[in-house]
Amino acid sequence: MEKDTAEKRCGYVVGPDGSILTPSNLPQAGRIRWVAQRKAELIAAVSGGLLTMQDACLRYAISTEEFTDWERRYVRRGMGGLRVSVRSDERDKTMEAAVNEAAPAQAIASP
Repeated sequence: MEKDTAEKRCGYVVGPDGSILTPSNLPQAGRIRWVAQRKAELIAAVSGGLLTMQDACLRYAISTEEFTDWERRYVRRGMGGLRVSVRSDERDKTMEAAVNEAAPAQAIASP
């Protein structure tokens, strides 16, 4: 029985900037600074069949939840959705909404 390797599925994919991505020019496994461009390249590699999501998550030590979050944000907002500052902005808005919801309840409880 043959192993299902990335090389047998596909030889290359077109990256988010139009460059050609191959297994040899993907980031090396290990510690990586995940800038938006690298996240988008990994999403393109998985979407194009260069490697599976499971392979990508194992190779780069990221969770499937993190990868699917990247995919979702890339689909919704493009490269800008993958920038860390966007995630911080979303978190700040969520925290602000939670505080605003809690404020009326605190005002009622106060004498």
